[in-house]
Amino acid sequence: MTNSLFYLYGILLPNGKWINELTDCTPATNTKHITGYASGQIVPDFRGGHGCAPDIRFTTPQLKTVIDACGLTGYDMSAGNCDLYYQAGVNLGTRSAIADLEHLQLRCVRALLYWESITARQGGDGDADAATIACRIIPTYDGVNPPFVPAGGEAIPSCLLAEEYYGLGPTELNTAPVAGISSRTLDLNPTLDERASDGDDYLSWVSIRQHDPIETIETDSIGHWTAIDIDGLALTAIESWLRKKQQDNVMHHPDGNAVHIKFTGTAGLATVQQTAGADGNPASTTLRVAYRRPTCSAAHAMSVSTASAVA
Repeated sequence: MTNSLFYLYGILLPNGKWINELTDCTPATNTKHITGYASGQIVPDFRGGHGCAPDIRFTTPQLKTVIDACGLTGYDMSAGNCDLYYQAGVNLGTRSAIADLEHLQLRCVRALLYWESITARQGGDGDADAATIACRIIPTYDGVNPPFVPAGGEAIPSCLLAEEYYGLGPTELNTAPVAGISSRTLDLNPTLDERASDGDDYLSWVSIRQHDPIETIETDSIGHWTAIDIDGLALTAIESWLRKKQQDNVMHHPDGNAVHIKFTGTAGLATVQQTAGADGNPASTTLRVAYRRPTCSAAHAMSVSTASAVA
């Protein structure tokens, strides 16, 4: 018979911030297995492995919490613990109180948190139009502790309310508004270096090697063929916003309030990828905006603010 169930609760970062608006969360051991066969045998004689490279992948609408912690290049969490909590359920009830010593904790004692992409779309039902950010936590070996330290019988620290939701905002290319945006995805396309050595069973080195920031914009306007042309448009000013949603209100915060998220670039290339539409459906055009570093002294191809007004 079933005697216990656990429910995803949230991730407590070393800076004391909670990520507890999680649309999905998947911790994985990523074990590298060895299966050995003796000569001529049809079943294995040996089971083992090359160790594991665990990670936690999750998606959340808490863009400000993640971006404030990570910026564009990740959050070194080695100064404290990063804890993923699962809350114990109660048979014939709901949930065990967070102070009860019944919950499950997965602790990362040294880890990197970084984000990969942000997606926002127009309209939808419920929270379908809320922007989300896809993230990954990679815990590493500190020479003593395994990357994951699981513990049962834990209490859960007090958490914060879920108050962060953002929606689609405008985009301007060379100060000209992009008309008819229905969805937008900003993908940093990170490439990582993940290394183990000396026969260690776990990763001891994780770093971000490269970014290839690309923004993909779906629009209802076919006029971008004229504005951008088949040769593409050299960019000198790129501005994209995500509007913050008000709590207990169906509207976003006013554009003039400095609570929205803004991404800015000063160099890159915009191209029209394609226009699709058939059988009486309106045409939809896909744009690709590729950011690049404008100068040798620039730290990144773009900048981000989580406290911006919408122009």
